Amino acid sequence: MKPMYCTKCGCKTKQDSIFCPQCGEKLCSEYAKPHRNFRNLVALAIAVSIALIGVYYCENDKRYNSEITGILNICSECDGTGYLQITCTNCSSEKMVECVECEGSGKIICNWCYGRGGNDCISCNGTGRDYCSVCLGSGIDYDGNLCVLCNGRGSTQCIMCFGSGISECTACFGKGYEYCSDCNGDGTMMCTECDGTGEIQVECQECDGVGRIKD
Repeated sequence: MKPMYCTKCGCKTKQDSIFCPQCGEKLCSEYAKPHRNFRNLVALAIAVSIALIGVYYCENDKRYNSEITGILNICSECDGTGYLQITCTNCSSEKMVECVECEGSGKIICNWCYGRGGNDCISCNGTGRDYCSVCLGSGIDYDGNLCVLCNGRGSTQCIMCFGSGISECTACFGKGYEYCSDCNGDGTMMCTECDGTGEIQVECQECDGVGRIKD
């Protein structure tokens, strides 16, 4: 065993001494090398063991794939996604379709007046005429002449509906329709088949949606 000497006082010490027996100085770390080398060897052994375990499982996995399922490769049709994007047949990739509720018109017939813009005038019952207040509908005045107010017709224009026979609908304000609430009067709505993307995602038939195929 090679003798060691204290670097401070020069005292001869044993190989495995940590401190100088004369001055108490901590000795050179050369003697500690065996200890560090031992720790390094332990760490190396652990790393090698882990690597060997990984190789073992990897080889078993490869054998399983080759013997049972075959080696799986990324599907070239779907690039491993398992799905394909095709043009939406519902909107032909335009993303918008005709509104079903209003059939593309953007308008819905008013349920209150059925598209007439109003209802029968309650004053003239929808006739647009009222009995003449002068001749009481006879068309002749007291003197036997034609009534100057109704010109002999016995009726005058209804002052409530101005002769139209219809009183304005309070629901549609005389338009006869309301704007479609589904499309906000635009007549079109986002395609529900493709959610407005213009494309539909379908399962890849080449890999059955797995994304990988056997070699």
